[in-house]
Amino acid sequence: MEHRRARRRPVNLHVLVRHQGTPVAFCSTLDISLEGARLHCGALGLEPGSLVEVDLSLPEGDDRYIRLPALVVHCTEGRLGVLFTGVDNADVDTLSGFLHHAPEVDPERRGGGTCYSIFL
Repeated sequence: MEHRRARRRPVNLHVLVRHQGTPVAFCSTLDISLEGARLHCGALGLEPGSLVEVDLSLPEGDDRYIRLPALVVHCTEGRLGVLFTGVDNADVDTLSGFLHHAPEVDPERRGGGTCYSIFL
């Protein structure tokens, strides 16, 4: 059963996932909305309920990114589902503007993006 209020869009962005302030994976989005995202991250071993930060690199020709606090909803089969939490208005506006103009990725070509687990 679908519980999302915002439609997720199949968009490919580079993502850095941090857990307890430490980078744990460099990966890509499979789809994203204003409320959350599904990431192609490989095996991270994060449990549902874990708090993470998601750094989204925005493809605007510069090195812009937004860092969003998130709650892990699921982590299975190399996919990480996160729900954004406590996002400030400026980041919502930035993400909303990006999603409004971002070209969608062909669903048949999603999921083959870059994925690196980072072990320190």
